[in-house]
Amino acid sequence: MSLAQVVRRYYGTQGRDVRLERDLAHELDQSSRLLDPGLLAAQSSPSHQAEQREQAVLLADALGQLPEAYREVIILSHLEGLSFPEVARRMGRTVDSVKNLWARALARLRRSLRGGP
Repeated sequence: MSLAQVVRRYYGTQGRDVRLERDLAHELDQSSRLLDPGLLAAQSSPSHQAEQREQAVLLADALGQLPEAYREVIILSHLEGLSFPEVARRMGRTVDSVKNLWARALARLRRSLRGGP
């Protein structure tokens, strides 16, 4: 399952379900391993693995709180790896509007991850 599919599967969940969080963390971890085996040390510590799972859950939660257009532009550009022109076509927008939307979405995501409004 790709990282984009994982985010789509979990971002819309309303209640917190620990089983889903564990599943999400596992699937994000597996996606990361497939994307770049060099990202993870061959034998990372259990605390490092737990921290990575926690960060993956926080990211999924933060993505789930974004407005739909923000979430979509981040998923299409970062998780699916589409170029701005491809994202613009998929979203029915101009390239300039997608770039602006992307910048606002990343700013909102950063604030959300830092605990801001």
